[in-house]
Amino acid sequence: MGGPGMRFAGTELIINQRHYFINKVERCSSTEGWASYQVSDMRTHLQFRITEIAGTRAMLALARQKAKRLAELRLYGLPLIYDTSLSGESLLVVTDSIQGYTLKEYLSYRGGPASRDLVLMVEYGRRLCGILSRLHPAFIHRALTPESILISENRVQLTDLGFSFLPAGIEREDHPYRAPEQRVKSSAEIGCWTDVYGFGIILSEMLTGERSHPIDPGLGKRVGWEKHLIDWQDIPGELKEIVVQCTQEMKDCRPKTIEEVRRRLSTWLLVRKGEELTLSRSDSYNGGCGCYPSGSLGFPGSIGPSGDRPVVPGERGYANQKFGHQELA
Repeated sequence: MGGPGMRFAGTELIINQRHYFINKVERCSSTEGWASYQVSDMRTHLQFRITEIAGTRAMLALARQKAKRLAELRLYGLPLIYDTSLSGESLLVVTDSIQGYTLKEYLSYRGGPASRDLVLMVEYGRRLCGILSRLHPAFIHRALTPESILISENRVQLTDLGFSFLPAGIEREDHPYRAPEQRVKSSAEIGCWTDVYGFGIILSEMLTGERSHPIDPGLGKRVGWEKHLIDWQDIPGELKEIVVQCTQEMKDCRPKTIEEVRRRLSTWLLVRKGEELTLSRSDSYNGGCGCYPSGSLGFPGSIGPSGDRPVVPGERGYANQKFGHQELA
């Protein structure tokens, strides 16, 4: 058996002569109405994820081309894309299956803002900006939510890329993190600044623990969020300013690129935790091996000086060589 529209575990699926066995049907992806499946390759028994994107044949043919382009880039922080297939009015995209907490689950587990490490939250935000800056401008995610961000072994990874393959103007209807230009579905108005807006809303939630719009609580009320002003009392002014600028109604009033936001977060981190974040090999590292002392930023000592990937002493870029990801700048 095989084909699009399957909703039951125990189904065999054949994609480009590869046999997959659906062992679990996941919740719909955060990209609206698209089912995802946890599958295993019947030959190797490795675990993968298949996302099923619906649309017209012509639209999905273009989406498949974009998915193939992204697969070739093999960007760090994104799921690797192994296969794509057009079947009827569905595009099937096979990616690796990433294990970990969604950011939503992670924030819930960590508790309220009083129990959170503010520096850790900003560091996760900085890493997310780094991933998005490598996607832009060729790919705009357009469906950022805490459910589309995974925290795994202190790594930040971005999933649910389906909308980035589709033409601008085809937008998710219901999620509260979407930008104003997405509500009017104006393809000409959608760009890097669209993800800047979604990131700003998410960063606000990470810092304060509150699901309320940082500028206009009425916007959040429409999607069932709390309708009150956020209490910024314990949040540094520089971070509040970043959030407020990212979530402006008018796109021209937001930072033009997510890289600009990443630099500002990096600057704040360097000022706040300069000794832990310095990129030079100094006495602050364990024996000069390129590893942070255990406990820096709340991460294990295996996190390298970039704060983005593990580093094996003497083997620069080891993780990227091993996993085939693009070397970070």
